[in-house]
Amino acid sequence: MLDIRPIAPDEADAFRDCVMTTFGGDLDDDPAGAERVRALIAPGRAWAAFDGATVAATAASFALTLGIPGGTLPMAGLTMVTVRPTHRRRGILRELLRLYVEDARQHGEPIGGLWASEATIYGRFGYGIAAEGDKLEVDTRGLAITRRRDDDDVHEWIDEAAARERLPEIYARAIADRPGALHRSEAWWRERRFLEAPFLRGGASRRRYVIVRRGRDAVGYVVYRQRGTFSSGLPNGTAEIVELVATDPAAEASLWRFILGIDLFPRATWGNAPTDTTLPWIVSDVRRVVRQRGDTLWLR
Repeated sequence: MLDIRPIAPDEADAFRDCVMTTFGGDLDDDPAGAERVRALIAPGRAWAAFDGATVAATAASFALTLGIPGGTLPMAGLTMVTVRPTHRRRGILRELLRLYVEDARQHGEPIGGLWASEATIYGRFGYGIAAEGDKLEVDTRGLAITRRRDDDDVHEWIDEAAARERLPEIYARAIADRPGALHRSEAWWRERRFLEAPFLRGGASRRRYVIVRRGRDAVGYVVYRQRGTFSSGLPNGTAEIVELVATDPAAEASLWRFILGIDLFPRATWGNAPTDTTLPWIVSDVRRVVRQRGDTLWLR
């Protein structure tokens, strides 16, 4: 008989072990993960199915704020949903989702949201695709921005300490009226956006931070990693964009001009670009920008 219930504080590692192994990782990939779970998920908002002493399935809920047309709404962010392969087809996921929905109602969260690991699962539970994103691959060699250069825009290299202080305010201005954008808490910035660990890098560099300024105002930023390599004696590195945020199209063009001009890195990638990025429409050769569209935010 399975015991399906909220986890106790001292069960965070057992909870994470089920999550990590189901997704193909190990606890020692992220030694500080238990503390991060406690920082991001309120007590009582992580559930597990216990088969004796073994955690057989998991689910949790982030308390988030989602931008909608005309304002924001609280959203229950479904996360860390797993069922061990030894316990499939027993109705465990349905029971976990029932607890999650009841909890969202109790917290006054009218929207439930998630990013789906498999597209076939969540339609059964009332979810549908609400937003999409593009995976971009850009051949930057000889590629130019055709939009008129704004000579008032200046690129400023900043370190992580400065980024922690300055990026949240720029982001808040940029997404203030953008439906589907997540409004980030201080804990979310600290535990998610500024988390820097080897398991996240996959062999790439630490994050680099560049702000674009117009006069005294910061109007955008780009966060990226570098993956350096040479091929036949020629530089063949990749700038891997983590996030590119701009308050207006001119600032976005300035940031792309910076990315396209990084020496030794003739490729740029962005795994989660918004579908309305201006890049394809402001470069000298649109075919150098390869886009692959996929679903991102699902809502119920």
